Amino acid sequence: MKKILLFVVVVLIIIAGAWGFSKSKKTDTKEAVKTEDSQSSDNGAVAGASTIKSTPGSEIVLFYGEGCPHCKKIEEFIKTNKIDEKVQFDVKEVWYNKENATVMQGKADVCKIPKEELGVPLLFDGPNSKCYVGEIEIQDFFKSKTGAN
Repeated sequence: MKKILLFVVVVLIIIAGAWGFSKSKKTDTKEAVKTEDSQSSDNGAVAGASTIKSTPGSEIVLFYGEGCPHCKKIEEFIKTNKIDEKVQFDVKEVWYNKENATVMQGKADVCKIPKEELGVPLLFDGPNSKCYVGEIEIQDFFKSKTGAN
């Protein structure tokens, strides 16, 4: 009787493990779709929440997270002041795009920002190898480039 009970418990554990594994694969697929949705579209505008015009390959890169409230304020500042029409910069989403997150980490390493202090929004000014972190620093950077208020 004990052997039968042990066998049933082992079978239930295996079934539960297989079910959990299949659920995690479905989640990975959904994240892959989100990553594709958050990348740039063919017309240069960022798909998803951001509608900032992006210039892929630019030496100035704005890193943001989809759903980040501070990033949304930067987006509003850029749209209100038409910054993306005056300054060419690339826009990269990093919360759902691991490749972009790796690029951001590389830029943060150049600026000597420790990994545990890294966050968005972050702007990398390639020509000067300088990082700007947070709403105020990024707005001040764009104001200096455009004379915006």
